[in-house]
Parts: sequence; structure tokens; C-alpha cells
Amino acid sequence: MLLTSMKMKNSSNPQSNNVLTIFIFVFFAVSLIFFLYTLYNLTVRTTGYATGYVNLTVNTAITINVTNDTVNWGPGTVTAPNTNASLVTSGTNAGTATRGNWSGTNAKALVVANIGNVNCSLALSGTKTAATFFGGTAAEQAYQWNVSNREVSSCGVWGENSMKDTWATVNTSAATVCNKLEYHTNMNEMHIDFKLVVPYDATQTGALSDVITISGSAAI
Repeated sequence: MLLTSMKMKNSSNPQSNNVLTIFIFVFFAVSLIFFLYTLYNLTVRTTGYATGYVNLTVNTAITINVTNDTVNWGPGTVTAPNTNASLVTSGTNAGTATRGNWSGTNAKALVVANIGNVNCSLALSGTKTAATFFGGTAAEQAYQWNVSNREVSSCGVWGENSMKDTWATVNTSAATVCNKLEYHTNMNEMHIDFKLVVPYDATQTGALSDVITISGSAAI
């Protein structure tokens, strides 16, 4: 038997294999980049967010409101043989007049309220003394006021205690009666009551009046 020996010849080209390998590598690199780009877009679209802001500034405001700004006694005289007459307000109740014929129907305390948004101090002053208001016999006259809380705890810290719930001579220079007037609703109002003792021999006649200045500033 004739045996023929055959030897297979390897006809593959090394250079061709290298080119193919590079081509495949480039293909996968491009595919990977495209995949990552697609994934990034999807991530941004599904998890992206934006932010916004709301800005404002709230200023502090000290605002004093006088809801009852006039104490009006109307006309009247001292009833003889008395040497004076006392006219006294009492909060929001009608005032009373003794030893005189003033009606007092519209004579009620001034009502002061802190309607701002911070606590404040409250100072008071008038422009007249009893002598310049009425004239006449000094011993038979007086011009006084009395400051009190209309609502409980409105004045958290008192200043000039001489007029706190008691009669004191009206001052012509500003006196801080309350160092801390609250601004919260239902605890921000005060009364300023007045007592006028009119002498029988008053030299000032006709319509008499005084101006009360009420000022608010930062709480002490």
C-alpha cells in the first residue's frame, strides 16, 4: 500500500490578523462610548432637577395707634359753693364730674395700641401744667394722668412707675412710662386716664385743651 504523507500548509497571514484585531477593538470602543453617552442622557432626563428661591425682607415696624384720641368734657362750671370740681376718666367708661356740671359723656381714656411687629417703649408728654391750663388758686387745681394696661400684661416692663395705676402730675417733658409694650394681639393696649381739678376762680375760660404726645421707640 502506498502511503502518501500530506502536510497542511498554514496559509494565514499574521498582518491580516492584526488588522482584524484592531478593527474589532475600535468597534467595541465606539460601541462603549455610544452606550455610555446614551446612559448619561437617560440618567439626566430621569433624575435631573432644578432649584428656585423665594426671597423677601421683613422690616421691623414701630407703629402706635390711638383708637380713642380725644377726651372731651364739653362745657361746664364749678357748682357753688364748692371751690373746685373734679373731672375724672375711667377707661372706656364715661367719665365722672363731681362738684361741677360737666356731663362727661364723651370723656373717656385715651387708648394706645402697639400695632407694629416688635415690642416698643412708650413715652408721654403734655404741653401744659395745671397753672397754665386753668390759672386761679394753685391749691384748688390739678392736672394729672394715670397709665394702666387695658389688656393684661400689655406693658411687660414698666418705666416711669409714678404714673403706673396711680395719679401723677402731667409732665411737659417726655417720660418713658413703659419700657416694653407688647405687640401681640390681645395684649398690646393701654389706657391713659386724666383727672382735671378745675378751680372756681380759673382765669382761663372758654374752650381749653392740651396736646398729649405719645411716642414709641425701640424697646429698652
